[in-house]
Amino acid sequence: MGSRLGVSQRLVQAWGGFSESVFPRLALALENSEFSREALLWVAQKKKVDRYASLVDFLFCEFFPFYRNTCFLFYEDSRKYRGLKDRLSDDELADFQDVLMYGLSYAEDLYRKRIPIPWSTFVGRVKKIIC
Repeated sequence: MGSRLGVSQRLVQAWGGFSESVFPRLALALENSEFSREALLWVAQKKKVDRYASLVDFLFCEFFPFYRNTCFLFYEDSRKYRGLKDRLSDDELADFQDVLMYGLSYAEDLYRKRIPIPWSTFVGRVKKIIC
């Protein structure tokens, strides 16, 4: 577990990149709570979190893989490819943020209880409850 948690230190920031600051509650939770970051990384321990510019980008793209390719294109050339704030409406962003916040809360609960589940099961349960 210890080596996996080091991933958060390699990330430039908890938020930014493709997601910019369009999920302010999520960004604030990840930025201000080491426990939240550890919980997310614990649940995602088999995922390649460090290929994303931020934890918010990771969570968004892994929950909504439709946007993953666009995210990586944005990383390659942010002048050519638009970030999320230019792609989604305020209502869509609010809906996505609600899902991601519930996901973070669920990750914290699993981490607190040390209940390991596969990432796909984690995402599926969150989406089943909130979507």
